[in-house]
Amino acid sequence: MLNTAYRTLKDPIRRAEYLIQLEAGSAKDIRTSPPAELFEEILALQEDLEEFRSASPERDPVGMQQLRARLQADRETLEQRQREMETRLSELFTAWDTLQGRKEPADRVREEKETVLKEMREILSNRTYLRNILHDMVATIG
Repeated sequence: MLNTAYRTLKDPIRRAEYLIQLEAGSAKDIRTSPPAELFEEILALQEDLEEFRSASPERDPVGMQQLRARLQADRETLEQRQREMETRLSELFTAWDTLQGRKEPADRVREEKETVLKEMREILSNRTYLRNILHDMVATIG
């Protein structure tokens, strides 16, 4: 049990899921639809991936190379965004830990905790969509 607890607390995603489950019910209650700006970006990437899958290197090798380069740049951007989300989660854990020791009125601390938990949920939700599209990109372009 101790090893499982250590692995959970060491991994920022598992820690956030555990904290949300502990404090607010189930981590599975995370939003099931992405925010509009992420949704539009994912749709555009999926269209590019489909175009790449259906393209023929023999017919348009230059166009295919340009599309591959664009998809690779998009992949790097998404991977950077994912790293930023993990950094933000670490910052939120620090804020959460600070809130645990505060001696202010319980209502105010509870509101701040809810704000931190809400942002954690948002990050986890967005991360799920990013992870899925990144998986598709890796499978398609390598």
